[in-house]
This record gives sequence, structure tokens and C-alpha cells, in this order.
Amino acid sequence: MTKVNLLYSAKEWHRFSENIKKRDKGICLKCNRGSPDVVLQVHHEVYKEGRKPWEYNSSDCITLCSGCHAREHGLIEPTKGWSLLSINDLGGLDGHCEKKGCGNAIRYEYLTYHPKWGYQTVSYGQE
Repeated sequence: MTKVNLLYSAKEWHRFSENIKKRDKGICLKCNRGSPDVVLQVHHEVYKEGRKPWEYNSSDCITLCSGCHAREHGLIEPTKGWSLLSINDLGGLDGHCEKKGCGNAIRYEYLTYHPKWGYQTVSYGQE
């Protein structure tokens, strides 16, 4: 077990995280879902070197479901916050969608931007 895993297995963390979840009424503060529909986790909005996960002010932490928590850490592509910069008709299926896991040939390129994910050329629907 890694040092980080040990910290999040500590009784101090469980007590701290349960207090945060209770404060937030047992729901994700991003999508408003709660148990048993989702797994709730505590997200640190700031990180301070040398502190253990439970040595934060409760105001530094919020309750999130595992999906919203993964989005906060950039592990899952955000569903909001994208800007459409341009649309380009390639005339044929000459482009490729850059959306994670896609790669389909596309005719209409939508150049998008997200502050945390950068630029992507994507398409919506077929052709």
C-alpha cells in the first residue's frame, strides 16, 4: 500500500471526510446526486504541502461524486466550459475527431477550447 493510500485509510481521514459529507447534506455539490446512486468523495479545493488530508479547514473541501471528482482532477473530459472557436466544412470526410476515444473521420470540424483541456477539433453527429 502506498503512503498516499495509507493516509486515506486512516481513521482521522474517515472522520474528517464523513463530517464534510454530512455538512454537504450527503450530496455532490456539482450534480446534486447522493447515495446510493453515486459514490461520494471529498475533494480538496486547494493543496498545501506537508499537510495530511484531514489537516485542512473544512472550508477547503467539498463533497463530490466520483465522476465529478474525476472531472475536477482532469481524468474525465469536462461536460461544461468549452468554447466554440470556429466551424470548418472540409468538403468530405477528410478530418479526424480529437475527442478522447473517438477518432472518427469528420467533414465538419468544430474547433473548441477548454481552459483546463486546451484545444480540440471535434464533430457532432455524423458528417
